[in-house]
Amino acid sequence: MPKFWWRGVDMYANVHSGYMLADTEDGLDKKLLHEQIALLSCNKVSSFRRAKLTHAQRADIYEQLARLLDAGVLLPDALISIAEGVNNARVYDIICDVVAQINQGSSLHEAIGRYSLLAPKNIVHVLVSGEKSGKLSHAFNAVAKHMRRLDSVTQKMQSALLLPALTGSCFVGIIVIVVGAVVPRFAELLSSFDQELPAITKHLVALSEWFSLQTAMCFGGVGIISMLFVKWGMKKEEIKQFFDWLLLRIPFIGIVIEYCAGAYFFQSLSLLLQTGVPLSRALQLIADGVSNNSIKKQLLSISDAVYAGRSFEIALARHASFCRLPSTNALLRVGQTSGTLDQSCAQLADEYFSYAYQLLSRFTKLLQPVCVIILGVCITGLMIALYAPLMQMSVVNNF
Repeated sequence: MPKFWWRGVDMYANVHSGYMLADTEDGLDKKLLHEQIALLSCNKVSSFRRAKLTHAQRADIYEQLARLLDAGVLLPDALISIAEGVNNARVYDIICDVVAQINQGSSLHEAIGRYSLLAPKNIVHVLVSGEKSGKLSHAFNAVAKHMRRLDSVTQKMQSALLLPALTGSCFVGIIVIVVGAVVPRFAELLSSFDQELPAITKHLVALSEWFSLQTAMCFGGVGIISMLFVKWGMKKEEIKQFFDWLLLRIPFIGIVIEYCAGAYFFQSLSLLLQTGVPLSRALQLIADGVSNNSIKKQLLSISDAVYAGRSFEIALARHASFCRLPSTNALLRVGQTSGTLDQSCAQLADEYFSYAYQLLSRFTKLLQPVCVIILGVCITGLMIALYAPLMQMSVVNNF
């Protein structure tokens, strides 16, 4: 369905504008009249961006579905009602297609399972369990809660990394401006004096002469080629496996990735167990949704061990390198013994998320002063290199 930018006026002569999805301009006019707005002008908006949904947006959709089903609204009508409030053309088309398939006799998980944008693989099997048990609204609420938690963790991770990224960008920007713009002017000024420059100033001038537009373009070209190579290599299974293995071996970053993987694993496992998915099947579903090949192999080994009759706790301790917290085995043992494994997994997910966030917070707290110190040292060195010739000239003139 196309997206329009529109401009209209209400009965009080107030001008309004915005974006809205509609089949045609007449359909847009009818939608606006329903809101007591007369259409003045509109333009079809072309979007070349790939449709994306955040965890929070998915959570909103599933929460609204649960609320409508609890109110007695039929599933197709609930989906249509949600589609009308969506401001994303791709998502609107997907929901409409899901409704059409349901009206033709398909089940919800069959219809929505074709679109990973709305329902990843592990979510589809939660919906299957909800349909079979007759508790679809409960499954929707469970999925929404899962998405909310993932969204909260994602925002915390992004906020923890934002300040170091800004500090590093400012650091690079200041160095580029000083070396590329300030130093050449000083070099022209100093060249007019018939006097030998200090060694530190000579090195700075040489660096400034080397740093030019062509050099920047060369670095940019190398960066673009490297990015394209990595993107191409990720499509090759052997190269992707190597990158996945290497990523987990990077100091600190590999540890944070493993803690995040453990949190995602236990959170997804808790969700699937709550809705009645068997343990071995849940492990396989989670493994299918993991992008890192090294971690995926570990999960598949755990799934095979559990399917062969081995204890989940023992299989996890033997095959999973991402289970680093000491409390993992104890909580799983309690959960298996008491029949509350889903609750134990949810508790472990919170602990892993919390520990990963703490690691990032500590890293950023250490990185910020280090960046400031390095920036201060570089600026001090630049100032010394720039003013050393002037101080040398003043000393010569005094003599």
